[in-house]
Amino acid sequence: MIAALVVALLFVPAADISSPRSVLASLQTADNSGDLETVLVLYADDAILLPPNEASVSGKPAIRERYEALFARTRVAARFEVDEERAAGAYGYIRGRMIGQRTTSDGMVEDLTGKFVMLFRKESKGWQIASLIWNTDK
Repeated sequence: MIAALVVALLFVPAADISSPRSVLASLQTADNSGDLETVLVLYADDAILLPPNEASVSGKPAIRERYEALFARTRVAARFEVDEERAAGAYGYIRGRMIGQRTTSDGMVEDLTGKFVMLFRKESKGWQIASLIWNTDK
């Protein structure tokens, strides 16, 4: 029994999902460290990403695939700043800015400075990202 608990604790990603703002902070840390498993804990199973100039990415398996490809070819160094945050009942959102860059494996640097809106839903285990839309200021 104790061994099973220790094993379970070892494989739980370090993500604070106690509030929308804590989810955002956990996403920033996970994105910057390339921590795929923590990123996935932060998204609802039916989450939707709306990346700029790309098709929408629906559901956790597709989000995993997108992040695997992203982390394989780039390193992110970015931070999120909150401009507005609201939560009521089981839903919330954060509107804010991202500041930073992404560096590809061949040394190309892309400016990530831009805006985002993140929608949250409170699930039984805590807050999770239900939808994320963003664009750069280019």
